[in-house]
Amino acid sequence: MQTPHRPESVIVKWLSELDEIAASTPYHVYALIPRMNDFTSGFDNVASENLARAVNRAAFWIDERLGERFEFKTIA
Repeated sequence: MQTPHRPESVIVKWLSELDEIAASTPYHVYALIPRMNDFTSGFDNVASENLARAVNRAAFWIDERLGERFEFKTIA
């Protein structure tokens, strides 16, 4: 029987892989975002380095407001 993954370990692994991709291939296109709702204006590229920077900024913002580490109580 396979043991379930803890959500924290999956997130940490994803963040680590994102940082590795951003460092090794910073201009790698991670996603395409439409410029308009009807897709006729084309798409904007989201490079891996831009995504990594956005994630880091969001993490710093959360740390500033909630503290670096906090515990959630189990509901069920």
